[in-house]
Amino acid sequence: MINKLLIAALALMIWGPPRLRVVPRALEASLADPLNIDLAALLQVLVWLFCGLVVLLAMVSRGTDRPPLPRALREGSLTAYLLFCCYALLSTAYSLNALYTLFFAAKLLIALLACGLLLDAYRPTDAVRRLLAVFYAVNVAQWLVIVVCYYTSPSLVGGEIPGVGYRLNAALFDDYGFFAAISGLYFLFRLAQPLRALHRLCFLLLYAFSLYFVYLSWTRSAIASAVMFFFLFVGLHQKRWIQAVSLAGCVTAVLAAVLSGFGSDVLAYLIRGQSMEAIRSMTGRTTVFQYLFSIWKESPIWGYGYAAANREFLVSFVYEYRMGIGAAHDAISKVLVDLGIAGLAILTLTVGYGFKEMARAWSSSQRWADSRQLCQHCIALFAIALLRSLVSGGVADLCLPLAIALGSFTILRSARPYAAGAQAPVPWVTCRPDGARAAPVPVVGGARRTV
Repeated sequence: MINKLLIAALALMIWGPPRLRVVPRALEASLADPLNIDLAALLQVLVWLFCGLVVLLAMVSRGTDRPPLPRALREGSLTAYLLFCCYALLSTAYSLNALYTLFFAAKLLIALLACGLLLDAYRPTDAVRRLLAVFYAVNVAQWLVIVVCYYTSPSLVGGEIPGVGYRLNAALFDDYGFFAAISGLYFLFRLAQPLRALHRLCFLLLYAFSLYFVYLSWTRSAIASAVMFFFLFVGLHQKRWIQAVSLAGCVTAVLAAVLSGFGSDVLAYLIRGQSMEAIRSMTGRTTVFQYLFSIWKESPIWGYGYAAANREFLVSFVYEYRMGIGAAHDAISKVLVDLGIAGLAILTLTVGYGFKEMARAWSSSQRWADSRQLCQHCIALFAIALLRSLVSGGVADLCLPLAIALGSFTILRSARPYAAGAQAPVPWVTCRPDGARAAPVPVVGGARRTV
């Protein structure tokens, strides 16, 4: 029962919840009066309160015969991320808005504990599989909701932009095409599995449909994510002929676009009707970075308090520069203003240790087919976290893809999927390429093959 509640809580945390407002709330509203909240903000508070209670119940249920912290939080790169979380909680003492800092630091702590507890609750590869299944299920479900809204009431998920046209951006679910990009990643990985021809065609069409919604977002970072996911999938694939065909297809498509003059249309799409000055300033992001960097210099070591500092100063930035950028668009400026050099050092340690854990997990997983596939998914989640760090708070914020990836690397680096002579559980896909059911056959050493 506890594990099912933890899975439900994790799904809610991955979901957000999003802002659920077509018209965004005033930036200074939560800082000026934290108790003056609307129904959408109340839902967020209630969801995280529920998640916190579930995590607390799960921690208490561990008893005294087990270590107080799950294994993934005691060893590995997730421990460094937990240290970053603890420092964020301590910054409440000097924060510009203690209550605001406490809420967002508590969210980070709850998410890390939930991931660690779930990784401790099942057999190693089963635990990683469940976390990945929840992550993909939430993202695909949210994308499907956006698809339904787009075809029934487009104003809920986007709006018209002068000189550009309709754009899927922000609105009710605060999405800029990333749900579609992550859904496309899932469909790509499913295509790598042995499937019936009809199922393969369905996933191929779903992948193409997800790319269409990435296109509708007119968001360069979402497009870059989709491109990165494709090349990541090709690079991690075990079959060399698929890699060769995919790369040859990409080169052919690029050459055809250049020779046909279609490249100018692509460039016009990426520019999105903006001036060259806006492009050079990355639509104001460089201005925001310079503004936050100048503020950081006044308190370089400790910063001004997790989450609250960025919100407080960027509210002033919006009114001073008349630019609608109310959040940091990179992890470095965010962590420097929030937690100073000390926070940046801990976060750098977390990411650096994450790369080491990823290499160890990948090397170890080569002996086990199931572990290798799961490790591929975790590497993709790690890449998602790093990419988000270039366009938003990313790893300096609540980043569940990073938490899931780091915890899973720790588990997979020493996981033995099945004991010798034990029957393997049914994996996500258990079909042979010819469409017949494939029975998992235990092999000495724990590896699995299909017959």
